[in-house]
Amino acid sequence: MPLNVDFNVVIYVLIIFLMFIFVMALKERGLLLLKIIFKTVLGAVIIFLINFIGQKFNISIPLNIWTSACVGMLGIPGILVLALMKWAIF
Repeated sequence: MPLNVDFNVVIYVLIIFLMFIFVMALKERGLLLLKIIFKTVLGAVIIFLINFIGQKFNISIPLNIWTSACVGMLGIPGILVLALMKWAIF
């Protein structure tokens, strides 16, 4: 039972999120940007491991910069958000 998602709302939320990250990066230039990059790379590794283990159970999460950042910044709630979004859309 997929949900009807208005993609304009999703785009607006993403733009607000990116603007927030940009403003925060301007406050503390090097340190915050380094943390974001590190967490994004860590999120990519976590998604890779989930996809590697999940192939036995037919579970996969797309691996790109946005999903990596979501998992890296939010942790386990980020994984759950991506899994629920995939379930709701597909």
